[in-house]
Amino acid sequence: DFGADSKYKTIAGGFETLLKVPANKYMSYGGTITTRNALVSFEKVWCEKQNAPVYELLFKTPPEFLVDGAHPTMSKVRAKSIVLAMPRRALELLDQEMPFFTRYNPANERW
Repeated sequence: DFGADSKYKTIAGGFETLLKVPANKYMSYGGTITTRNALVSFEKVWCEKQNAPVYELLFKTPPEFLVDGAHPTMSKVRAKSIVLAMPRRALELLDQEMPFFTRYNPANERW
């Protein structure tokens, strides 16, 4: 993806710091983080309670993380904003029919 003359730099504490710092800040305000779930899709929906649009994310627990033959579970989470700091392959594994991918119009460069 990058040219031969690309220069790479490191981050003190490693790239994992990019995830840990905001995660710790979020949890210090009482937020919770659930691991071992895969993002399936997301969409922008109207939230009556906040009288504003929010993102609704659909997660699935992959079979390799289930215990004692449990069935995969799906769960929805709502957020005011999201950051898709994901590798390209992870983005390709998302539902490609969701509005995020299908509404893009290169003619006007808007979602």
